[in-house]
Amino acid sequence: MFQVSHETITQEYEKVGDLGSVVCTYIHKNTGTLSVGDVYEKLRHIESIDGTGSQEQKSIKMRELLQEL
Repeated sequence: MFQVSHETITQEYEKVGDLGSVVCTYIHKNTGTLSVGDVYEKLRHIESIDGTGSQEQKSIKMRELLQEL
């Protein structure tokens, strides 16, 4: 299984500034079973998270998504 630490995602996000770009970086390193539509829906959900603690929640959800890829 593809494993990406919270710290790795956070560091990449801080460098790049775009979660979608971070995902693309890791998608090319691994092949999984999710369809493009599945990934799109999960990214849309992540995008919709807001409010206090949202960055932490987005990071957690992004890590979970990357582990599924």
